[in-house]
Amino acid sequence: DVARVALVEDFLAPRWQLQGLVSGQWDTSGYSQLLESNAARRLLTAHIELEYRWPAPQWGGQATVSAYAARRWSNLTLFDWRDHGIRLSWLRQW
Repeated sequence: DVARVALVEDFLAPRWQLQGLVSGQWDTSGYSQLLESNAARRLLTAHIELEYRWPAPQWGGQATVSAYAARRWSNLTLFDWRDHGIRLSWLRQW
């Protein structure tokens, strides 16, 4: 059994979007007998992303660029991680 709590905040402007997510998750029983003497897993995850969309359609779609950072904390180090980067994308509806 896993319980989850999530909080999502969005900020919108014509070309910019700022989005953040914070979520918590915990197991009600031990995750694995091989990890920390069968400790229940507890996770806290945070993600933030800033995106820019070019105003005019590009090649029949919408070009975007975004920068993001994400972090997960856990009592079991196997599930602890960090990530960040820049994403270029081209979106097209059909």
